[in-house]
Amino acid sequence: MKRAIVATLLLFALVPDVVAQEEEPKVEVDPAITLMSLYDTPGRSWSYRIVSWTRGDSPYVESETVEIRKEGGSILVKSFRTDDWGNSTRSSKTVPALSARHKEMAGIDLPVESLDMGFRKFECRRLSEEDGETQTTTWVSTEFHPLVVKQTVFSGNDYEIRKLRSFNDGTTDPYQLYRKEGRSWTLEMAGGMTMRSTILSVTDEHAEMQTQMFNADGSSLAPATVTKIPFISAEGGGGDAIEMPLPIESLVSCKAGDFNCISYDDGDTWMLRDFPGVIAKSSGLELTEFDLGHDSHAFYRTVGNSYAMNTTSKLGGFTVSSTMKYEVTKIEGTTSTYTIKGLDQNGRVVSTTELTHELPEVEEGEEPQLACRYRGQVEEMVVTLAGTFPALISEAAGAETWTWNGLIIRMAMKTDDVEMIQELTELNIQ
Repeated sequence: MKRAIVATLLLFALVPDVVAQEEEPKVEVDPAITLMSLYDTPGRSWSYRIVSWTRGDSPYVESETVEIRKEGGSILVKSFRTDDWGNSTRSSKTVPALSARHKEMAGIDLPVESLDMGFRKFECRRLSEEDGETQTTTWVSTEFHPLVVKQTVFSGNDYEIRKLRSFNDGTTDPYQLYRKEGRSWTLEMAGGMTMRSTILSVTDEHAEMQTQMFNADGSSLAPATVTKIPFISAEGGGGDAIEMPLPIESLVSCKAGDFNCISYDDGDTWMLRDFPGVIAKSSGLELTEFDLGHDSHAFYRTVGNSYAMNTTSKLGGFTVSSTMKYEVTKIEGTTSTYTIKGLDQNGRVVSTTELTHELPEVEEGEEPQLACRYRGQVEEMVVTLAGTFPALISEAAGAETWTWNGLIIRMAMKTDDVEMIQELTELNIQ
């Protein structure tokens, strides 16, 4: 019962347009905040992880995804919510009208705080409220008002926390597909012929892509060609921008799997929603393989490869920092040996461990297995002290993890008692 009460209070805080107010509070709005800017870009989407529990009970975990869509002449807010028991609900409504509650979330007198959510930082206004024994604290983005970045609700023995776990501002990176070396995809054409595209190399300015055609029996149809793909900033384009039609979206089945796809031509050609340069299905074309290129064995293939991870933990008011350094020292056959050195806050080595990693064995003339078959994983660019990487996002046991080529480049975990951040600080790949 209490959990339902907390959920109701949370709903009122997150959907303020439905809250009846007898008298509008007098709030001075921060003039630097563009009110309701969250809803001004179709295609924008975000997701939450919601954990609620009553003291003495097990936590109840939910996930919610929200997306701004343009359908017909209307802008809609669509949401999909699931829990860890397999229950799910969907909703679709028009953009809420500006209300007094929205203005209150942008009050100029509210404290300004920066929240690091792991995938990006948000400047927020913090709104604290009390209603009897219920205490609610809400952090609202100043850039994407009224996006709730984080919210906590305490009510007696009940507790609920809503935390932003992803945010796509709607400005899709047109070059995301080409930012990972080793990525490849194969299209099957009429007569069983295939065309394979492979990203050979990537720099900050461009990528090089190899394209090769094969006969139905797998023999090469023509020599491979290499194309340079420059990463051109849209800001430097000049001239009038071309207004693209809004795509339709659907779950599409192809030989590579079932994927969320988009189409700009009423369903004649379907492309992967998250990698729109890859055709899933079209007239005479079908995707048969898509390898994201994240090779979990890459680090262990060369002696001298090394990287360092810094871990910062906060516990009981204390902050502890440590570093782990990994280095490949020997390779014999398919066995790669590497060391892990633990360093304290002063850089002193406090432990050394030697471990092994087994590399896959590929027979001569045998096709290597896909490094990382695409199954709908989410990838985004992540900035670390060691550089910027296309990283896959996952969540397990309350920890959010970003991996590149199988290496954890960032991990964030927070419980009632402990907050921990791990981040890649050095990387040396031969």
